[in-house]
Amino acid sequence: MKNTSTYGKNILLNFEPYGIRIHLMMYGSIRFEEEFSKPEGRIRLILDFESGRMVVYNAPIVEVDFLEKIEERLSKELGIDPFRNWDEEKLFSMLIENGDRVIGEVLLDQSVFAGIGNILRNEILFRSGIRPDRMISEIPEEKLKLLIRITKRLSEDFLDSKLRGRGIKSLLRVYNSKYCKRCGAKINFCRDEFTGRKTFFCPNCQS
Repeated sequence: MKNTSTYGKNILLNFEPYGIRIHLMMYGSIRFEEEFSKPEGRIRLILDFESGRMVVYNAPIVEVDFLEKIEERLSKELGIDPFRNWDEEKLFSMLIENGDRVIGEVLLDQSVFAGIGNILRNEILFRSGIRPDRMISEIPEEKLKLLIRITKRLSEDFLDSKLRGRGIKSLLRVYNSKYCKRCGAKINFCRDEFTGRKTFFCPNCQS
């Protein structure tokens, strides 16, 4: 294997000229084992290396094709990725085009913000001072531009903290909180009845 990369929430393994695309969705996992152990679920992929074995469990998407073709398909499906094709001006234009939608919904739309998950969405909105149920057309342009900058910076902070083995708990300001760490107000909480995603926001710090 030459290298690995990501595109949105997809993991790409480069076996040039071939590639493997993995999407873990909500329930998939990857384990690295020195020897075969008891399966943790449905095995979707096993790769044997000199240093050990990589096992992919429960991943809904495991695709093998020419890497160039995989990346081409993803580029048509996905929007702006903080680590691959970042473009603040284009992203701002896409937000304006989605003015009739609420910002919390659009942040999770992978055809706009590629790779943004629910925890990151909550933290981006808190740091931007924007309620998740706010219509994009009602948000001042400067706040939208601030949200875009924060999306890039916080995505990098999350990744850096994970790579250093620290996790993201120390970066959380609103997610799973009962009270606002900035003003002390009680955090508003709701759960999407269809997806189960949790939303947290401060009624004072976000408007």
